[in-house]
Amino acid sequence: MKKKNFNKGWEFCLNDGKDWDARFESEYMVDLPYDFSIIQERSKDAPSNAHGGFFRCGVGKYRKTFKAKKGKKYFFMCDGSFGISDVFVNSSIALTNKYGYNSFFVDITSYLRYDKENELLIRVNNSLQPNSRWYSGSGIYRDTYLCECEEQYIHPFGTLVSTQYVYPDVAYMNAEVSVYSNKKADGVVEFEVFEDKKRTSVARFSKHVVLDNGENKINAKFQIENPKIWDIDSPSMYKIKTKLTVNGASDEDESPFGIRTINIDSKRGVMLNGRSIKLRGGCIHHDQGVLGSSVYKETEYRRIAKLKEAGFNAVRLSHNPQSPYLYEACDRLGMVVIDELFDYWTQGKKEGDFHVFFGDNFEKWTEDIVRRNRCHPSIIMWSTGNEIPQKTGRGDGYYIATKIANKIRSLDTSRPITHALCSLWDDREEYDKELLENDFPASKMDYFSRSTEVTADTTDIIGYNYLEYRLEKDLERFPNRVIINTETFPLSAYTTIKQLLNNPRIAGDFVWTAWDYFGETGIGHVEYGEKKGEFLLPYPYHIANCGDIDMCGQRKPQSYYREIAWGLRRDPYIAVRHPSLTETPYFISGWGFYECDHSWCFNGYEGKNAEIYVFADCDKVSLTLNDKLIGEADKTDNGVYRFIAPYERGTLKAMAYKNGELIGTSTLSSEGKASKLSLISEKSYSDDNEIIYVNLEVQDENGCLCTQEDVLVKYESQGADIMGTISGELNTERLYTSSECKTYHGRTLIALKRHKDAKEIILKASASGFKMTEVKI
Repeated sequence: MKKKNFNKGWEFCLNDGKDWDARFESEYMVDLPYDFSIIQERSKDAPSNAHGGFFRCGVGKYRKTFKAKKGKKYFFMCDGSFGISDVFVNSSIALTNKYGYNSFFVDITSYLRYDKENELLIRVNNSLQPNSRWYSGSGIYRDTYLCECEEQYIHPFGTLVSTQYVYPDVAYMNAEVSVYSNKKADGVVEFEVFEDKKRTSVARFSKHVVLDNGENKINAKFQIENPKIWDIDSPSMYKIKTKLTVNGASDEDESPFGIRTINIDSKRGVMLNGRSIKLRGGCIHHDQGVLGSSVYKETEYRRIAKLKEAGFNAVRLSHNPQSPYLYEACDRLGMVVIDELFDYWTQGKKEGDFHVFFGDNFEKWTEDIVRRNRCHPSIIMWSTGNEIPQKTGRGDGYYIATKIANKIRSLDTSRPITHALCSLWDDREEYDKELLENDFPASKMDYFSRSTEVTADTTDIIGYNYLEYRLEKDLERFPNRVIINTETFPLSAYTTIKQLLNNPRIAGDFVWTAWDYFGETGIGHVEYGEKKGEFLLPYPYHIANCGDIDMCGQRKPQSYYREIAWGLRRDPYIAVRHPSLTETPYFISGWGFYECDHSWCFNGYEGKNAEIYVFADCDKVSLTLNDKLIGEADKTDNGVYRFIAPYERGTLKAMAYKNGELIGTSTLSSEGKASKLSLISEKSYSDDNEIIYVNLEVQDENGCLCTQEDVLVKYESQGADIMGTISGELNTERLYTSSECKTYHGRTLIALKRHKDAKEIILKASASGFKMTEVKI
């Protein structure tokens, strides 16, 4: 099937949804992907509310024309469109897609005309609010394609390559290909397997086939000599090229795959290629920060590369399938994936979410998702749901859990199935029963165990969200159960990780979250003064503030804390709470972390006490300021060492000791006066240079970041469009598509989209009191 990228040159119009079927009146031209929520001003009255980050939504319409050839079949394919998406061809409805996270395609052949242009119109209705517990974006936020093929064709998501057995000298593989035909016919299917990078052919074989009308599944076994195994540290990839020929007409498909095995063992946990691994995991939502939900190849590669640099080896896709580029990035960079399908079943969590369509569509959605993604070696598990209210079996919960699991296994038997359980807090009556029996001994099944066993039994490995307190007893109650901590709090990293490192049946730990996101406003906040116990913060807050990595892609102190807990970093890490807050009582939300920065510069606060945190995995920490001892502290239960010292300019030095020996040191010095703006272009993480990220820092004369100096910066660009600017400030009302941005802790991030024929990009930045600076890319 020939896939032509269909992203360029769409007419677009937008309304608030009150007149959702209004006549199309073009406002301007856009290229896809195009999220029409990120372009709109936020409002405290926005129906998406705090969960959606107070972003506006509405109805967006996209229109484009094209020509078609007689004798060919045509499909329209969309990788993702958030809202209820109606596909019209020449004014006739061809498809309505009712899930915002799946890819969909539709045969449009019967609607076409061949004597003139054809009109394709996509109406995306995201006015039914609130419909998400996080920022969803609106409209066509992933790639689109126009596909052309013969009457007999290979299904675009119809290839599955699975590993049967692997030895050092040979891998035994199986290929399954779905072929469609409009009649009975004889044909030939030819296969060729390549090493991905070298494009070296490693296997060729063919099969004569007799096709029936409809879908035909073609199976073929083959071998690869001296196989290169896909693994986290050596993500070797192959591609299989399939060619179908019937009566001289042919159709082709090419799919990537990797050679690897996944097993679950109640004595060894998760086994990748025969060895036990611990999943150093983080949960991630799908939004791309400054770009809203618009997905490009570079955005996903950048995200996965930065997560891997921060010590993660696994991501859990919360709580929905994500873009094809995300899986490709994980394949090629060596990141394992828990691919989660749903956040709810027929009982929703928001009035307008997709639960209203779930009952009639979930099996097809499951099939579409699994078929699209199953060739990716990075995916090691399918998750049937997250914190599902029907996890106890009520409301057809057991029936749905079983149907989803059975559908997955009918399409892919090479991966285990999981599900993320949580406490029964979503039902007051059930929760009261749970609390009454929480103290039961391990020898006795408590209410939670009995209630959730029906869902757990449909899985191969079960996920626990914030249920670490149950682990010891449940591992005894269920001797064959393997558990993943599918969500944990940032502050619990040290204790939860140490617990699982000593128990093979706890397979991994996934923090909420690995990367910050829009929506669930301020869920990771710190309260000062009187405790109010707020869950989310009011407008203009719009960022969750709970990620190890912030909205600009910069690591926060909690990221280094986690790295230390995993044993990946020996040197301690120093972070400081601002002296203005030292004497104020504070309360950290469940998803929060100490409000501290990697900074020792507080002009105007000389002599004021500052609270200093040292994170370390050791027996003792010693801290000095300008070579004078501040204090020493013996081993703590959570790897956090606290010191109080009056602020004075200079250098903090932390020294970590284990068994009496110095194992690591770290220093933190005061920066000088802010004297310049510096633009730092990020390297490209993919082979696509369409999207470019540039960081701006306020620096002193020695090039050190000035975290306490924030200024309004204006940007202008030649050779690229400024797609957006962001600083990570939590409660700003600014529009992210603006070319002006105030720094936050001395930084901003700029996203550029390269002009098609630009040989060079020049980005300039200016701010009051600073000399203008520029960078050439």
